[in-house]
Amino acid sequence: MKSLLDLTRSQPTSSALLNVLHILSALIAVVLLVFLGKLGLSLLLETFSSPSATGISILLAIILSQATFLSGGYLLTKLTGTVIESHYPSRDDLYEIAIAVIGSTLLMMVLLVLQVSFGLTAESELGTQQQAIWFTVGLFLLNIFLVAPSEEYLFRGGIQGTLRQSFGPAVSIFATSALFGLFHAANYSGSVPEVATSVTVIALVSVPFAIAYERTQNIVVPMAAHALYNSILIGNTLLSLF
Repeated sequence: MKSLLDLTRSQPTSSALLNVLHILSALIAVVLLVFLGKLGLSLLLETFSSPSATGISILLAIILSQATFLSGGYLLTKLTGTVIESHYPSRDDLYEIAIAVIGSTLLMMVLLVLQVSFGLTAESELGTQQQAIWFTVGLFLLNIFLVAPSEEYLFRGGIQGTLRQSFGPAVSIFATSALFGLFHAANYSGSVPEVATSVTVIALVSVPFAIAYERTQNIVVPMAAHALYNSILIGNTLLSLF
């Protein structure tokens, strides 16, 4: 396990620019695939216009986007030679998972209070769909078993791992978290300040996952922390429906 002091150490390499270009290439490929997939689903949705069809379309879009995240992460590791290590969590790893979940949850609670206080709450694309129990159950399962693993594989394993090689841990943690937040911008609608605030919240909440990965070098750790965090958020919504 790495100490906090290790997070500030930089390890620049001559391939820094090439690594950045590889990251941009992988992200552009992901964005294009997600866009084309959602376009296809939206055309399908026009044929079956109903609340259930809308919910199914959203769940299918989530599955599609996460599949592209996994593909993007795999592509990035092949382009850069970044190794994403994984193994059964040790006792120290479990400790890091707990710290990351607690840290992210507390951050989200504080930031949401501030967001609401300043009237900068954006509307989620999920909208009223979460009022349907079947949809929320599907969302709950997808977020635990697909969303968390695929997002962590791409962002923490692929992007953070690649940036670390050239710019060191500190830059890789915060740059990856910023990109993670930006990629969630499409999930919100509203004014520019509202969407920007929501993106910032997502970015900050993801920092504990990035730190946990840097300290353990085990991708299972941020995957598990992210899954537990999602289960807390969506589980709370699910319980409110009963």
